[in-house]
Amino acid sequence: MIEKLTELGVVAYRHVSSTRGEIDAAHVQKRALNRWHQVSIAAAKQSLRRTLLDVGGHHSNPGSGWLTGVCSEATIAFDHLVQWIESTASANQVFLLAAPAAMQTLMTWRADAFPLRTASASSMMPRRVVCIIGPEGGLTSDEEAALIGAGSIGVSLGPQRLRTETAAVAFAAALLTP
Repeated sequence: MIEKLTELGVVAYRHVSSTRGEIDAAHVQKRALNRWHQVSIAAAKQSLRRTLLDVGGHHSNPGSGWLTGVCSEATIAFDHLVQWIESTASANQVFLLAAPAAMQTLMTWRADAFPLRTASASSMMPRRVVCIIGPEGGLTSDEEAALIGAGSIGVSLGPQRLRTETAAVAFAAALLTP
């Protein structure tokens, strides 16, 4: 997933601590973070990308300082995520939640939010789109409600049930494709 997100041009990635998420923050900080950084370097070279994916920790990128200011670690606590959404969701920073039961699909949201794909329409796009994807077991209904209540927009990625890493790549590809 880190490789593909880097190749697609995603700026930053963080794990979210949630009820059903199986995250060992100490393991992420000690071992996975260095591996992710190395994978990002290789993927950036292969895709001729000038910047690396910001995975947090001591591998944070200066260019993604907006996220480092919110969460410099590789993981973000669920409550901290909710507070961040409440305080920063706006026309320039949109939070999209991959919610399988959402009434609108990601493509419908994108078409409604940006109906014309012209140079002038590109200037109306949010400066940042933060995609939130739940763990393998999914977010609890309370967690989804908290994220939506904080200002996230729930979108479906389609009728299939996707693994977390597949959903992240599909989400990024759909948003980054002109």
